[in-house]
Parts: sequence; C-alpha cells; structure tokens
Amino acid sequence: AFCTMSQSVAFKVDNPEARARFRRNSLASNGSEAPDPWDLVKTVSLRYADVKARSGRFPQTEVRGRVLQLIHKFDGWILAGVVGFLSAVSGCVITKGVNYVAKVRTGVPWSNWEPWADYFGIADEKHLVGYAAYVMAAIVFASLSAFFVRQFAPKARGSGIPEVKTILGGFMMDEVLSAKTLAIKCLGLALSTGAGMSLGKEGPLVHVACCWANILSNFTVKYSHHEGKRREMLSAAAAAGVSTAFGAPLGGVLFSYEEVSTHFQQWVMWKAFFAAVIACVTLQAIDINNDHHLTEYTVKYDQYVALVEYIPFFFLGALSGIFGATFIALNTRYTRLRITDEYKKKVPIIFEVGAISAVTALSSYWFTFLNPIMSGVIHDCFESCNVNATHSVEQMEAASSVGLCDPNGPQGLNMDSGLFLQLGIAAMLKLLQTSLTFGTGVPAGLFVPSLFMGAVMGRATGHAMAWVNASVWTFSDQGVEPGIYAMVGAAAMLGGVCRVTISITVIMFELTGGLSYVVPFMVSILTAKVVGDTLNEGIYDSYIKIRKYPFLHDMDTAHPAFATQTIDHVMEDTVYSVPLYGNTVGSLLAQLDKYRFHGFPLLASKQHRILLGYLHADDVRAYLEHLLSLGVAGCNESSPVVFKDIELRGNPFVEIEEAKSPRTGRSPTPGRRGSGNRRGGRSLEVPRKVTSFRSVALAVWFMTRGRRFAGDGGERDVDLSELVDYTVHRLVPETHLEQVHKIFLTLGIRMVFVTRHGFLKGVLTKKNYLQYVADHHDDDENKAKEPLDRFHELARRKSTLRHIKNKKDMYPEVGAFSRNSLQAPLLSNDIEDQGNDLSAPVIVQRPFVKVGDAAAASGENEGTQPRGYRRTLSSHEHNSGAFADVLPGGRGLL
Repeated sequence: AFCTMSQSVAFKVDNPEARARFRRNSLASNGSEAPDPWDLVKTVSLRYADVKARSGRFPQTEVRGRVLQLIHKFDGWILAGVVGFLSAVSGCVITKGVNYVAKVRTGVPWSNWEPWADYFGIADEKHLVGYAAYVMAAIVFASLSAFFVRQFAPKARGSGIPEVKTILGGFMMDEVLSAKTLAIKCLGLALSTGAGMSLGKEGPLVHVACCWANILSNFTVKYSHHEGKRREMLSAAAAAGVSTAFGAPLGGVLFSYEEVSTHFQQWVMWKAFFAAVIACVTLQAIDINNDHHLTEYTVKYDQYVALVEYIPFFFLGALSGIFGATFIALNTRYTRLRITDEYKKKVPIIFEVGAISAVTALSSYWFTFLNPIMSGVIHDCFESCNVNATHSVEQMEAASSVGLCDPNGPQGLNMDSGLFLQLGIAAMLKLLQTSLTFGTGVPAGLFVPSLFMGAVMGRATGHAMAWVNASVWTFSDQGVEPGIYAMVGAAAMLGGVCRVTISITVIMFELTGGLSYVVPFMVSILTAKVVGDTLNEGIYDSYIKIRKYPFLHDMDTAHPAFATQTIDHVMEDTVYSVPLYGNTVGSLLAQLDKYRFHGFPLLASKQHRILLGYLHADDVRAYLEHLLSLGVAGCNESSPVVFKDIELRGNPFVEIEEAKSPRTGRSPTPGRRGSGNRRGGRSLEVPRKVTSFRSVALAVWFMTRGRRFAGDGGERDVDLSELVDYTVHRLVPETHLEQVHKIFLTLGIRMVFVTRHGFLKGVLTKKNYLQYVADHHDDDENKAKEPLDRFHELARRKSTLRHIKNKKDMYPEVGAFSRNSLQAPLLSNDIEDQGNDLSAPVIVQRPFVKVGDAAAASGENEGTQPRGYRRTLSSHEHNSGAFADVLPGGRGLL
C-alpha cells in the first residue's frame, strides 16, 4: 500500500535501507525497542504481477521462440517435480541426522554405540552416568541448534507455517524462504529433535519445501518475477512437505488447500498433487527405515468397530479439544512473555533453549514413554498385542517393550493400574514440555508432540474399554483393539491443536493405513475442533497474531461492521499523486525518493483529481535512472515527462486548464504515440510489450539504438505512457466492507482506489484494512475494560487522530474522559479547524493521569500535570519526509 500520509509503514517500500533507517530511529527513540514485525512485512500485488508477466511475449515465428514457449508451458511441472524430489531428500537427511544425534545421547559413536558408562569403565547400576550423559548431550545439541539459528538465520526458528501462510496471503517477508534459512532449518531440526526436545520435524518440512520452491523459482522465466506464480509453486511445495513428513500425498494437497493457501486454483491442485506424488515416490525409493513403508507409523487392522465404541471416540475428541486449547493457552501466554524486550534482555535465547532442554531431559529419562524418541512410542501405541495374520510377534514385542502388552492379560493387554498412571503422567508432562518448547529459538514442529499426547490418551482409553468388554459388558465379540483408540486419539489431538479437519483425516488414514477407520477419525477430529474453537483459536492463527503478521482471514459475516460500514469510513483521503502535466525527470525522481511509497496515482491535475492510472515506483525509478545513467543526448533531469497515450480533451467531467509545460511555457498538446516532436525535440518512448522483468534493459537498448534518435540531438520529452497501470481497481464510496473483504481475499490485490464519477476520493490498502478489522475485533473483546485502559490501548497501538476521533461514537466515555480529564480538544471538531492532520500518528509519551486525580482536575501541580498533548514524529515519518505539527497544550501526553 502506497500513497497516503499515514504513519504506518505499510505504506512504505520495504527495502534494506528503509529497514536500517527504521531500526536506527526506533533504537534512538525507544531505547532498544525492535521494529514491529507488522511494519517489516511488505504487501505484494498478485494482480499486477500477472499483468507484467502477460506484457512480455516470446517471438512466434523463430525456432528459438517456439522452444521458449514450450519450456514456458512445462516449466511449472518440472519445477514442481524437482521441489517434491528435493523435499523428500531433505526429509531423509534430517531423519538420518535426528537418529544419529539421538543415539549419541545413550552411546559412544566411535565405539559401536557402546553405553557411556561401559566406555569409561564405570559401574553404573543406578544409571547415574547414563543419566548425566543423556542430559548433557541434550543440552549441548539443543544449544548448538539455538546458536546456529540466532547467529545465521533467525527466521529458521519455529515451524515456519505461520510465515508461509502470511506469504501465501499476499505478503513478502525477508529471509523467510532464503537458502540460508533452508540450510539452518535442516541442521537445527536434526540437532533440536535429536536432543529429545518436545518438538517434531514434520511440520517444519512444509517450510523446508517452500524454501526449495522459492530458491528454484529464481532460475525460471515464469516464476522469477511473477509473485502470483511463485505463490502457486509455494502452495504446491506445502503439499510436498506434508507428503514428505507423513507419506501422505492426498493429505498434503488437502492440508495446503485447507490450512496454508489463500488462493488455490484447479491447476495449483494438479501441480501440488504432482509434487506430493514425486515426494512419495522418492521416499519409497530411498526407504530410509529399510521396511518398505513410507512412514514408521504404518499398521494394519481389520477389526470391526462396534457402534457403542463411538461414545469413547466422542470422549477422545472432546478431551483432545480441551487438551489442545489448554496447550494453546499456556504456550501463547508464555510466548507473549518471551517476545517482550525485558524478557529478551534477562534471558538470552541460547540460555533459554539450554534450560528447556535440560528440564525436558531431566523429566523424561526415568519414564518409559518419554525416554525414547516420540515417533517410536507413537508407533508402539498404534500396535496390537495380538499375534494373528495381520500382526507379527515382532510387532507385539515392540508394544511390549514399553509395557503395553502382557501375555497373561485379557487379549494380551496389560491391565495394571500403574500403566494408566504412566500414560496419564506422560500426557501431562508432554503437554507442559511442549508448552515451554514451541516458540523458542530453535526449529520446532507440533505434529509429533500432538500425535504423542493423543496416542497415549487413546491407548489408555482403549485399555479401559478392553477391560469393560472383558469384565463388565461384552459389547464386541471380536474384542477391543487399543491401538485403534490410540490412532483415533492421535488424530483428535492433532485436530484440537491445529484446528484442521479434512486434511488431518486423510493424513491419518494414509499414515496408518487405517482406511476402515475414516469415520472414527472424522468423529473425533470434528468434535475436537468444535470444542477447541469454543475456547480459543488454533495454534497457527494465534502465532500470526502474536508475531503481528498481517493476514486476512475468511470473512466474519456476523460482525456488525461488515453490514453497516462502507469503504469511505476506513479509506485514507489524503493521497500523494502525480499530475498529468508539469513533471520533469528530476522532479519525478525527487518525489520517488522523498516518499517511499510503492507508487502514485496519476491525476489530471491538482485541481481536477480525475484518476487516470497508477505509476509503480519501482518501474518508473528503474527506467529513469537507467536512462540518465546512459547519458542519452538531450535527456537530463530537466527533460519533461509526458504521457502521450492519455487524451483528456473532450472529457465531459472536467475542463482542462492551461497546464504550462516546464520547458516551452505553452500548453502541451496530448496526442498518440509517434505523433512527432515538439519544437525540434524528440520523444523517448517506452516500447510496447516490454514492461516485464527485463523491460528496463530492453527499453534502454531500443531507445539508444533505434532510428528515432537520429537527428539534431535536441532536448527530448520522456514518454511514460507504457508505464501507466490502467487496471487498478476502483470502487465507489458506498461499497460495503463485505465486498471489500472479498476483493482483498480473492483477487490478491494490494489496494483499491475510491472514486466518484472518475474523481479520486481516497485509497484503501490491504494492510490498513487488516488493521481496521483487527481494531474492531479487539474493540469487541475489550468493551468491558475501563475507559482509561481502553484509551491507553488505542494510543499504544499507533492509532491516528482520525481513528481516535471515530472512537468517540463507539465509546462515548472515552471522549468524555479525554475532554474532561486531559483538558485537550482531542476528540472535538477543533482538531480539524486547527488544520491538524487527522492521519497523524499518536503515541504514548507519558503515563496517563487517573480520572479521579484531584490535582489533575483542579489544575494544580502544573509541573507534573499533563496539559494537552503533542504529536511526536515517529521514525516512519522521518523516513518519508513528513512533517510534524505541534497541537495546543503544554507538556506532551500523546
């Protein structure tokens, strides 16, 4: 978003220089406060990327042109296949690394994995040496993972799925999908997961696959500069990542559609499925576990599920929903504390990760279900204790290794009460461990910890139902298989944490081979989602809000604002623009440098604000700078900039005034391209069909060597008609926000202009609209707050004067408090009368005075009492060149 006087950096181009200035100004004004993550995310226009891509055409007659067309047609499929292959290879490498690091915790790698106590010749009957080695190795490997992430790629922390969702929603985030992030992500996953921390490697594989897609897109013609096409490939890569993690190509496609992607067309689904299939075929070929299975969770069951067993399935779903909501509440509360500046100063990231790994290792070593790697325990919980045609002795022994089976028990099951206690303790400890771990400074996923908690709860429920069937009421002649309950519980817990339904169902039956149990999966997952949604949001949406990423969710039609508000209530009506006449190369470059916007609307004149089109700043700057750098004769900073293709004479809405030409002093005569020169000068025109990613070089070459520049070498006009974007979206002021929401969500555009009969009235950017939606959501949640607290939160959120002025209608007590207690015309009409900019940002500089403060009300203690308010320049305004006006009053409150 681009061209308003708002303070929000959503209106600024996100480049390294701007970010550096912003950080320096923030540190200078706020001590050590880091920039808001919201401000560092740049909006992209998927529509304009598509327009630019269509403007470049390959030659139709030459053999080379036909070859390029063929490559252009199939490069998407080739790229999707390569992404799927590399994702699977990366997953196998990470798995090998995890297994190696995990074995180091219990044995010596250079002595054939001999236990540490035996290697040093120490009698370790109480396992104290093994315990110490187990804990120390966990601390070292986890700390190494945190060090690499902090030092080389901070964006590699976490699962990466919230960042991928934000990028696919139409935004750009630096370094999230870079090669450096990819390398550190893989290395960090192997170290942190192998160290035994309560996290998984499956979720981050989505991030790994998207990194591969982003890197490889830079080597193709179609995807390198086309943000829309690039995001299509990222959606396909997300499917390949899930397919690599679970060996579930169908579930991967559905997960990309249901949870990750914002735009998912039919051709994207085909490429996503192709990438997922290639990933599965690669996993099958590598066969990293040497068992001819895609995953280590595969089991076989042909047990019939009795109708009465759906009652415990519903119970598992409800319990998983409560567990999932509890985990989200605990984890997000700790994460909000973790991201504060005070916490960061007191607790370094590496120390925090080392402490968490130490707590995890100390609390896990003595427990049978927590000591091994989680994936192995999950598979043991899925196994049966019966030896029959579908279950071998080896499989039964695997379940027996963790105490689940007893040959003397009913159906070979262990019915000891101590087992139920161990399973319950394992679930509770894993819940607490994961609440501490997820969100810390290492790559971390949630899929495996969620499957673990659900599997142990389901296994306990299955053993209880088996006891009921054997001792109390025989409701199934075939008996009860607790492994089925473990699979259902794992699916329910994953749904309770991630809040996805269809894709998790498909992933689970592909993961376990339990196609016969799709209905129990559906019942438990849907129950978990319904229960969890009544308590809080899903984990990924919660992290998007915690990290302040701009993301447009599906429309909430129940919100009253969508039914009553129109776009003119939320648009910015102060817009920087470029007039049709009176521009020179130097003045246009100066305006581009002064205001770091993505572009400017092209208007008929300053008086007659007819919207003619839009000039994208990057295209105009690159073209003009290259033109000046080549030293074309007659072209300098004083050369006029014209738009020959725009004909305004005869427009019924405006009578064009005499616009003085900057060189001739006469009114220029607009005409069509190639209409000749004026006063002996010549026109430097942008050739048609070259405004794609190679437009600058091709245009400069054409102009400097073309026949049109032969002549007297007189001063030339610079025609920018071909750089005008005529396809910007226009809406009328009466457009309801429901329609605006659909436009932003489905079209992937960056902004919409508000016009009346062709006259520009304002602009609404995607990020400003997101901020408006967030404000209304917060207002609904905070209506019970005290007026002082609510007003403090409005100012703390970098609100504008117009925003706070509008709050008077929504919260009358805020207006009364501001006028009566602060003795400032903050919410009165005097603000506009005094010529103050309503888009001016307001920030809190001093603490508020309580409403009941007698000294403040009586005007005493003038040295300490706030008397009015003052607008202070923020770092964003310093960057944009805006000015600050001081409002009436003495000491600054705002």
